[in-house]
Amino acid sequence: MMKANAESEAISLSTLRADLFRLADKVIETGEPVEIDRNGHRLKLVLGSARKGRLAHFRGHPDNVLVDSSELDSMSGLPEDWLEEWSKKEDEFHEGSGP
Repeated sequence: MMKANAESEAISLSTLRADLFRLADKVIETGEPVEIDRNGHRLKLVLGSARKGRLAHFRGHPDNVLVDSSELDSMSGLPEDWLEEWSKKEDEFHEGSGP
């Protein structure tokens, strides 16, 4: 049915179609590619790298600083009463008297 890939012999596309799931599982388990012959061209079913999340390539902005939320109260540059001031503005906004 399927020739050994160690000998660099390719399987037919029909064989691939018939055994696709088994061959895919074999590539996943062994890491060895499966070669396929299609009209004199060699194709390979290979194990790719793990798929990265959609934001994996995203880089943070250089002006942003990541801190633990517990550090926010002690950060320099913020007025002492920033939380009270912020809460008051938020209340005003929700009451409809805000911007």
